[in-house]
Amino acid sequence: MGRIFGFGEAHLAALRDVSKPLPASLFTERQQAIGELIKDIGQGSAASAMTMALLKSLFSDEEVMELFYTHGVYAFLARMMNSCRIDYDPEIPGLEDMLRKYNAKAIEKELGTAAAANGTQ
Repeated sequence: MGRIFGFGEAHLAALRDVSKPLPASLFTERQQAIGELIKDIGQGSAASAMTMALLKSLFSDEEVMELFYTHGVYAFLARMMNSCRIDYDPEIPGLEDMLRKYNAKAIEKELGTAAAANGTQ
């Protein structure tokens, strides 16, 4: 999904390095806030009050709930697949194009938000 939103190798490397915050040079404020949420709930049982305040300043209540829901679903699937030793599926031809089409509105919104934050809109 990161590639669908325009993430390159530097973005993916930063996401893999959980020991450091996401760099502002690569990630928007919204993306950094999502990173903080994932770090909080991945390391403990709840998001910190500071993370929640940040999320609420950047996202609607519906969007915050969607972040929790999406993380929960994917965390469950990852744990279940790892526990059951399920092998990864081969690449699905055309999947990136399908995901871009399905997520076009979200991609446009996020890229517009990033462009506005960088003053390039």
